[in-house]
Amino acid sequence: MTGPDLPRVVGGPDGRVRAGSAGRALGRPLGATGLPEGDERVSVLLSGAREISSATTGAEILEAVDDVVLALLGARRTLLVEIDSGPDGLAVSGYSPQPDEARARVCRALGLAAAGRRRAVGASATGPAGDGVDARTLGRAGIGAALCAPIVVSEIVTGCVYIERGPADGEFGVDELRLADFVAGMAGAAFERADGFARVANLQRSLEERVEGRTAQLADSNRQLDLSLQRLTEAFERERDSAAALKHQAFHDPLTDLANRALFVNRVEHAIEFSRRHGHGVAVLFVDLDDFKTINDSLGHPAGDELLVGVARRLKDVLRSADTAARLGGDEFGILLEGVSEREGAVRTAERILEALDKPFRLVAKEVFIHASIGIAICDGEDETVDALLRNADVAMYFAKSRGKHAFEVFEQRMHDDIVRRLELKDDLHRGIELNQFAVHYQPIVDIGSGHIHGLEALIRWHHPEHGLISPLDFIPLAEETGMIRTIGDWVLRTACQAARGWQDDRGPTGERLTIGVNLSARELHEPGLVDCVHAALGGSGLRPADLTLEITESVLMHDTKAAIIRLNELKALGVRLAIDDFGTGYSSLSYLKDLPVDIVKIAKPFVDDIAESPQEAALAGAIVTLSDTLNLKTVAEGIEYPAQLRALQRLGCDFGQGYLFARAIPE
Repeated sequence: MTGPDLPRVVGGPDGRVRAGSAGRALGRPLGATGLPEGDERVSVLLSGAREISSATTGAEILEAVDDVVLALLGARRTLLVEIDSGPDGLAVSGYSPQPDEARARVCRALGLAAAGRRRAVGASATGPAGDGVDARTLGRAGIGAALCAPIVVSEIVTGCVYIERGPADGEFGVDELRLADFVAGMAGAAFERADGFARVANLQRSLEERVEGRTAQLADSNRQLDLSLQRLTEAFERERDSAAALKHQAFHDPLTDLANRALFVNRVEHAIEFSRRHGHGVAVLFVDLDDFKTINDSLGHPAGDELLVGVARRLKDVLRSADTAARLGGDEFGILLEGVSEREGAVRTAERILEALDKPFRLVAKEVFIHASIGIAICDGEDETVDALLRNADVAMYFAKSRGKHAFEVFEQRMHDDIVRRLELKDDLHRGIELNQFAVHYQPIVDIGSGHIHGLEALIRWHHPEHGLISPLDFIPLAEETGMIRTIGDWVLRTACQAARGWQDDRGPTGERLTIGVNLSARELHEPGLVDCVHAALGGSGLRPADLTLEITESVLMHDTKAAIIRLNELKALGVRLAIDDFGTGYSSLSYLKDLPVDIVKIAKPFVDDIAESPQEAALAGAIVTLSDTLNLKTVAEGIEYPAQLRALQRLGCDFGQGYLFARAIPE
């Protein structure tokens, strides 16, 4: 039963009466009640104590206390006020069989008094009144006497046991006061025990809530960690992919996706080391495209790039999976062959490459043919190094190009020796110019009909202090490679013009004006300042332009005929004479001869060698003479060494001749 208007037994500013310990009634000896040992009420207390001790909830304890109070006090209308130990503890509403306002005021007043004294307080119409309670108050409430004992839980007075009597029942006795105090103490101890249960339950519930909250936090943290881990994994994969891409870019050619030079050198190094341990053969091939520049110049660099990609694709098609193809730069490729048992294996690979590249490439809607030169180097020694192997392949490739291109060469030591000698000659060439080691020799050009000297051809000679006389065939190509040909050519031209002008001043009684012939190399012909150099040489020497003949090899004219014609016309405008040297050794020369602004055709030595014995050679030479006469050109036969050759040329009507039969080239 609960009474909503039942007052709380309170005291102090916080609404609770605080006092010292009320003791532990359940633990007192029975004699502490002041009751006789045989009193029936003692057994009631013992029974109630057992019920309270076995109770595990506040409701069970409240019921046990109620049973004890009713058993001890009977129908004297007990009143148990509300017990509330706080939000974390036990909360029990009081009960009363007669919850009216008058009794509530008496309960409140006596409760305050009992709380202050911490013992049972009684009041009656005849006895002393409690604080705020007098006989009149009791009378108005219809109470003859009232007793209130404080209930203490955890040192705090939280309620009381209230007992009342009717007007005719008289006052309370001492044993009743003690009994009420004991019952209140027992109730306090019981509720304190129940409050402990409640606090433990609340603590457990709080812990469970905290665990649930922490579990939720951990679950959220785990989700965050999973998300972070996922992001880290994705970032790691991106970094890994990025690192792999960067590594690929660092070791592969961006255009063809072949290995680049760095990766190629590394693999060659490992292949050599593996070969030393296991005896497996290693070969390196250098592949250089022939005349690749013409593709870029004619079709453009995008077409050139497309061609390089196509070449790379064909290289991979003819190689084994264990082989490595690399683009070393420009139009040069490297091939690493591992496990090559013999030289023939590398040779067969080179042949397959040349065959694969012979097929046309489709570029900008055109079919383009490209060839290559290949150098092969075989690793055949314990002391072989990467640099030496790559250098040897490069040297062999250079020799393949010197053979006429579209070929392969296997490296031999003599090739390296020749390269070293060429390098030495390049260095010596610089010093040779500075130290005036060059000289101009002159070979007569004879009128075949009269036998008189018509002119001379200026031929440069190099007197090397260690190697003696070096042929122009050996150092002129070096001079063209280094660009020194312009300096050398200009010096030869000025020297020859001055010599010819001097001979004209000292001419004999015949009064003939000797002409001078000077050779122009391929690079000189395409030098922008050539015309100015010729003009300066003529002006400086005083030689008439008509007495100077510039000789250009036929193969040079055929390389870029249109550009050559333009330059020849510029020279022709100076008034000089032009001659085609080594005529008959070029390509399609007859079809261009009528378009070239030349004056003289010099028949190449191979046509003269067998002209006296071979009708075919005689016929060819005769055809050249006849064609030249038709075009009003003079003919000069080169390399005449025997009288029979001279007689044959006289019969054919050749104009001039030169060769050892008349004189070798001699100093001025």
